[in-house]
Amino acid sequence: MEILQKWQESHDNNLMKIIDNQNAILNTLAAEVSDIKLQNADILKSHQEIEKSIGFVNQQYEELKGRFIGLERERLQLLDYNKSLENKLKDMQLSSRCSSIEIRNVPPKEKESYTDLISVISSIGDAIKATYLQLSHKT
Repeated sequence: MEILQKWQESHDNNLMKIIDNQNAILNTLAAEVSDIKLQNADILKSHQEIEKSIGFVNQQYEELKGRFIGLERERLQLLDYNKSLENKLKDMQLSSRCSSIEIRNVPPKEKESYTDLISVISSIGDAIKATYLQLSHKT
């Protein structure tokens, strides 16, 4: 019976060592799981902040995109308006030329001035006996 009791004590001691070892491992695992939970919470918080930042950047992008589209529309309208003004100017220039005369083969003078040109035109007008001359200066 003594052998049985020694064996039982030895077995109990071995079981206690195993239980103590398992408790130590379980405590270590519990601490590691707790650390992982904290890390997971930090990652989740960081993820939420990143989502907020991305949302803000996306909102800014959409606002800039809207402004860009508006500016592009405005640019196209201005181009159309500019084209219509150019056409009006061409029409005005053409309508103002209906009674104009182009004079060619008049030798240029050195340092010719506007008054020199008017003098030449007046001389030509006198030579052809023109009764009315309207001078326009085109630059």
